[in-house]
Amino acid sequence: MKRALGFITVLGVVALLSGCSGSGSSGSDSAGPSLPVPTTVTVAEGDSQITLNWDTMTGATSYNVYWSLASDVTKSSSRLAGIAGNSYSITGLANNTVYYFAVTAMYPEGESEVSAIVSATPRVPVPDALSRLSLSSIAGQVTLSWDSVDRATTYNIYWNNTGGVTALDNRISSLTSTSTTHTGLTTGTPYFYRVAASNDSGEGPLSAEFSVIMRDPSISAPAGISMEYDNTGQLTLVWSAVSTAQSYNLYYNNSGNVTIQDSRIVMNSALTYSLSGLNATLPYFFMVTAFNTGAESDPTIQVGISLNP
Repeated sequence: MKRALGFITVLGVVALLSGCSGSGSSGSDSAGPSLPVPTTVTVAEGDSQITLNWDTMTGATSYNVYWSLASDVTKSSSRLAGIAGNSYSITGLANNTVYYFAVTAMYPEGESEVSAIVSATPRVPVPDALSRLSLSSIAGQVTLSWDSVDRATTYNIYWNNTGGVTALDNRISSLTSTSTTHTGLTTGTPYFYRVAASNDSGEGPLSAEFSVIMRDPSISAPAGISMEYDNTGQLTLVWSAVSTAQSYNLYYNNSGNVTIQDSRIVMNSALTYSLSGLNATLPYFFMVTAFNTGAESDPTIQVGISLNP
């Protein structure tokens, strides 16, 4: 059962408390101390509303809900009478305000005493996760932007240099716009980001994780990469030299779209790498970057092989 208290406003709560469906019990609702009292009263909070539930009482003909902004709810508190079932929703409440409730059962013999008092605070739900996040970078800085999220009042960005970002990591907090620029970043260092929308009720889920590595424009990516597979089961990758590189990083996975978050093999100054014992049921994908004193180039194109097409 659901009843909207449409006339409740922030300015009108006092008036409601003094006269919602009558104040206190009438003479016909005489107290019956020995009558069973509703048990297991629970309350669920929603946006400007609450829902009460309680156990059905054998022999009860209806129920009354008493409520107040004060914690001492009695039969002199505001009353919602004649409830037929064991569940009741009250709408039109003020968010972030504490309300107190108790329930009585009506029997042919009279009204029970009030149940245990429960409290609830209606709240706006926390925001959903971001539907879109984009990232762009130039030397020393990263710009993140995202679509606005319903019910969000601010946004928090979490970041680290290792991946697996959580809400315990570095935070750029209480952003009111849908984009920001993270500056002062170190060349050659990876940065990983997730964003969450927030409001007075709390923080929503973290977004997908984005990553970027600050590149040094003086280090070029290897110009080409090739591979060869022979009948001995050996796969050999070869890439072009970069004059300023001290070493190379070979990244790979079995799903495609290789990134710097994938498995890595550090190659020192070698321009070739051979693999054997590959799983014939899996595809393999590769890319290579050049590296020099903390700075990493952009990657080569991605190449791949499927041993069992």
